[in-house]
Amino acid sequence: MNIRKIVPWLVMIMLCPVVGVWRGYTQNDHGETIILDERFEERKNEFPAYKTYNSLSDDLLKQIKEGGRWHLILAPTAKAKSDVVEGSARVVIETSGPQWYAVQWAYLPLEIRPEKIYRISFRARAERNVTTVFDVGCVGGDWWSYSGHKRFSIGNDWQEFGLQFATRKMDDDENARLEFNFGNESENIIFIDDIQVIEFDKKQSK
Repeated sequence: MNIRKIVPWLVMIMLCPVVGVWRGYTQNDHGETIILDERFEERKNEFPAYKTYNSLSDDLLKQIKEGGRWHLILAPTAKAKSDVVEGSARVVIETSGPQWYAVQWAYLPLEIRPEKIYRISFRARAERNVTTVFDVGCVGGDWWSYSGHKRFSIGNDWQEFGLQFATRKMDDDENARLEFNFGNESENIIFIDDIQVIEFDKKQSK
């Protein structure tokens, strides 16, 4: 067991405020690695919000980690907030903008490794029907999307969504961003819960 690799994760977990149940890098019954398992709990403060950022400085990365990793990213035309209500994350959009990424609810950093397969699942519902563009991608540079932009239609009732993608040999990113994008949207409330990201080797794929 490599203690030097484990200690930084322990320190990071201790620094992060309790948002939900995050069991980083545990194994499920199939020997797959669970790198994110989020079931939200109540929190007194809202998730932090940032203006749209085109790069990731050390200072910004530190702020996001200390804020619990989940955060809103808002274009200049957007007005929204996010918190936890009855054990689910809530995104309240007053107005967004024409860009498909005008309001982003995101998790960062998410480590993406070469030649792996990632399976992602989550539940969601909305007060009014809405389409979200889901993405796991790099921040800055060529804005490469590891998952590809996936569109999901969210309705009034809770529904489970999922996707799976494979990474290339050159895909190695300690600070990838998982995000739900909402554009051309106004006066809507979206609830998201039970977000899980599982990593496994291609040889384990069925």
